[in-house]
Amino acid sequence: MEDPRLTARRLIEQDARYLRDLWLSYWSNGGEAQLLEFESYVHGVYERSESDLKILSWAIHDVQPSGRPPGRRY
Repeated sequence: MEDPRLTARRLIEQDARYLRDLWLSYWSNGGEAQLLEFESYVHGVYERSESDLKILSWAIHDVQPSGRPPGRRY
């Protein structure tokens, strides 16, 4: 299985608005990093626990493109 940070980076490269969407979903699923810390984590500058990888994978699942633009939940 691919590191979810790589998937998150690809989404953010497609559209920078995914960063905020991913962070909000990560936060609502129990992640504790603030936005700047989260961004550093996604880009491999900052390390978090294994449970944070799992939470990030949930966040990716929540926001992955399904025909709607980033920043629009519905």
